[in-house]
Amino acid sequence: IIPDKANIEFSGLFQTSGFILHYHLYAGSGNHPEPHYLNIESNVSFGSRLLFNFNENAKIGFSTYFDTIYYDRSNDTSSEHPNVVMTGPVKFKEKRASYAIDMDVTLGNFNMNGEYILNRNRSSLFNLFYRDFFYINLNYGLLKTLRLYIEFDRYRDKSPAPTVQFLIGNGINKFIFGVNFKPNWMTAIKAEINYDYISGLEREKNLRLLLGLSIIF
Repeated sequence: IIPDKANIEFSGLFQTSGFILHYHLYAGSGNHPEPHYLNIESNVSFGSRLLFNFNENAKIGFSTYFDTIYYDRSNDTSSEHPNVVMTGPVKFKEKRASYAIDMDVTLGNFNMNGEYILNRNRSSLFNLFYRDFFYINLNYGLLKTLRLYIEFDRYRDKSPAPTVQFLIGNGINKFIFGVNFKPNWMTAIKAEINYDYISGLEREKNLRLLLGLSIIF
């Protein structure tokens, strides 16, 4: 019996003199939560991951994820699906496939890591549309306990749903400038400046200062 937030997984590794290949294959109950106000049935999901590790200084990974969502609002007239405004009973089926590539490279005190994710959706309501996301992070160890970093994130959603277009326009963009201080292995203090804006929606611009503390017990 598999819990709804766990998977059956088959994993292992191949090791050579030049690199280690880690592999993971898994199946589970789907990644879509079921809010109390929606009637959603999630199909079984499948996924895989390959990670090539070159002496810990260079890593590159490839991931996939597939699942199907069945949405039924026939008996619920008080709520809305988050991607579309609905005024009556609605049923639809959506097949989703995600593909990702990530990398992590370290050269001395410099480190660069990033990831790109493409989400392909085929819906009986919207036909075929795409979402994608990527981030790139460059950081530098100024001292043994102090690391500076910059990062750029971008998310785009090509769903034709009017609510999605209204909320995120042509995409959400974020620039991050930060410092990470670790006085010891169990404590981290972080401060960063975030500047984010939504393409096509000039009113949606924000500048934030964020502070964080992480303690490992």
